[in-house]
Parts: sequence; structure tokens; C-alpha cells
Amino acid sequence: KWTRRGPDVRVEAAPNMKVFPKLPHTGDTNFIFVAATNHGAQPTTVTHLAGVYYPSLWHKFTRRKGQHFVVFNNALGTPFPHVLPPGERWTGAIDQDDATKKYGSSGRFYCGVFHSHSKKAVYRRVRLK
Repeated sequence: KWTRRGPDVRVEAAPNMKVFPKLPHTGDTNFIFVAATNHGAQPTTVTHLAGVYYPSLWHKFTRRKGQHFVVFNNALGTPFPHVLPPGERWTGAIDQDDATKKYGSSGRFYCGVFHSHSKKAVYRRVRLK
């Protein structure tokens, strides 16, 4: 039991979100809303909001031609680094219109977070339209 007592970060990602009421710096921009929740027993620190795009499922399985990115300025959420205690939730946003321009609406797009208790990011798939 003691081997599983660490943090357990789970990520949710919701595309096509708009800010209401409109803020001057957001306008009519669509965002991908990313939320990370710690379901574990120990706190962790959210260090980065990140994403990866693969042109096809084959590229994802072979881990080739993945285009990774990191969001440095989390304007709509809590700034980095952020301590995430057990049972708490962290939120952030990625500009969906910019991501659609760069990567298109086909392929496989994932958003997630890096945290201090894992070397790998925790990702969730987002379907861009």
C-alpha cells in the first residue's frame, strides 16, 4: 500500500471554450481548457502546461514526428509552478485557434501537464474541429 501513496494526477481537456464575459486580451478566441486534479495522498507541483501533436495514429505508436510544445504564459489560469495538494484542482488554457492554425484539425492532439513526481507528462486527447 505504501508504494501507491504518492500523487495521482489526472487531466481533463475540453476544447471550444470561450471566456465569458469577454476580456480585452481574449476577444472571441477559442481555448482548450485543461484541468489537473490530484487524486493521490501526497502533494505535487505542476511545473508545465504542455501538448503534443501527431499527424496520425501510426506516428503516435512509433513515437515519430511528434511536435511537442510548452505554454509559458498561462494567462487564464494559475501561474507556474503551482503546488497541487491532495484533492485540489489546477486549471490552465491553451489557445485553440492558434493550435488549429499550426497543426490543422486532423491528426492526434494531446494536452496535459508535467508535475514534480513524474518524468513524463500526463496527457489527455483533444479532438480539434
